[in-house]
Amino acid sequence: MENQSSSFRTKLTPVQLHQRLIYTQSELNKYKSQVKKYQNDYYYNMIDELKLKEKQWAKEKEQFEAELIATRTQLHQIEEELKELLHKEKEMAEKLSAIKHATPIEETKDYSKEIDSKPIYDQMITTESNQPTQKNPEWFLRSVKNKKER
Repeated sequence: MENQSSSFRTKLTPVQLHQRLIYTQSELNKYKSQVKKYQNDYYYNMIDELKLKEKQWAKEKEQFEAELIATRTQLHQIEEELKELLHKEKEMAEKLSAIKHATPIEETKDYSKEIDSKPIYDQMITTESNQPTQKNPEWFLRSVKNKKER
């Protein structure tokens, strides 16, 4: 069988070989032109556009995920601040309750109005400034004088 195929090749004349070469080249050019046509075709362009959109959406997704992480971090910080402020509010309510039991009712009403009208950080400052300290010995003297006058 090998002898037959090799004899077949040898029987081709140079002109026939040249014709085959020309035919193969024309087929190659034909397929190249079809490839170019398909590349310029509407659907091929559509695929390219879809690929670009996919890349853009992937970038947007990454940006949104980064924003989500930042927002969650910020939310966690705000929740921590809220817990802290609620704890301080509870402490201040306990202090107010203690003050109500220690002072007459009329003075307590004025003090509670003052606290309710101020933001919480002002309330903390007011409450802390009303507390006796070792630096302010006059507080004790005023307190004693007020009790004697009653």
